Amino acid sequence: MNFKEIKDIKDKVMTGGCITREEALALTKASNISNLYYSANQLRAKFCGYRARIFTSFTIMDSQCKEDCKFCPRSAKSKVEYSDSNKKDAQSIASEIAQFQKSGISYVKINYIGEKIQDRKLDELMESLRVIKSQCNVDLLPSLGPLSKNQLEKLREKTGIDRYHCNIATSEKFYSKVCSTNEIEAKYQTLTYAKELGYKLSAGIIIGMGETMEDRIDQALKMRDLGIETVFINILYAFEGTELEKQPKIGNQEILTTFAIFRFIMPRATLVLSRGRSLIKIIEVDALHAGINAAIIGELLSETKESDIEYNKQMFDREGFTV
Repeated sequence: MNFKEIKDIKDKVMTGGCITREEALALTKASNISNLYYSANQLRAKFCGYRARIFTSFTIMDSQCKEDCKFCPRSAKSKVEYSDSNKKDAQSIASEIAQFQKSGISYVKINYIGEKIQDRKLDELMESLRVIKSQCNVDLLPSLGPLSKNQLEKLREKTGIDRYHCNIATSEKFYSKVCSTNEIEAKYQTLTYAKELGYKLSAGIIIGMGETMEDRIDQALKMRDLGIETVFINILYAFEGTELEKQPKIGNQEILTTFAIFRFIMPRATLVLSRGRSLIKIIEVDALHAGINAAIIGELLSETKESDIEYNKQMFDREGFTV
């Protein structure tokens, strides 16, 4: 695909059109890949401007996860050792968020790890979320797994939270290769319910698990159809002790191309440079000019530090973004 062909597809998106699966696949075969990144950056500038967002996350960990996700160091089959020091109560989380808020953090993802949430557990989690929300002027993105429509309605009514997050991980076709105990359809249904109730939707994906570029494109198209507004794009960190510990790291060009394709498919979305960032420090700035317009602090098993926040603010500032 030459420059004119890339420009024609970009212009179609610029004027409100949606690209097809075939067009997205063709873009991955661009003869001059820098033209693809340049066009993705133009789409980001038009639809999202130069406002960048910095996220952080905390985990409300209830028990050992029962899922068998091959990529996760906290899954039931993982042999990764980690301490309970990351387990925090609501007041501790609120205190830390209040401190980070002074440094510019305004979006916080709250993760729950444990068994499928029943109504009694949801009541406990809602109380924790109320404590955090009452003390912190930030947007909370609870990630509590699949919920029923009634549970989502109750969550919004009792907490006032208007965002919901689901970790989709990968495409429907590839999902069974990395997880057999959790159904991706339940996550899609949860997001559909959340949208019907007026939630702003976010979702997390992982690239580099052995999926193809076609899988990623199918993933992006599905999220576009669902109305996802924020996409956390994680690069697989192959933790020793997980079933994917020997999975080869994908190349930097493939990672940047993935970012650009997501921008073409979801021009208005907030695309978040997420977990696995420590593997791609050399292309972090390039990512900001290939469609990325947000970042999350820290790796999966590490704590957020004030120095990390300052590093990201400076990075965005140098590249012309406003946090």
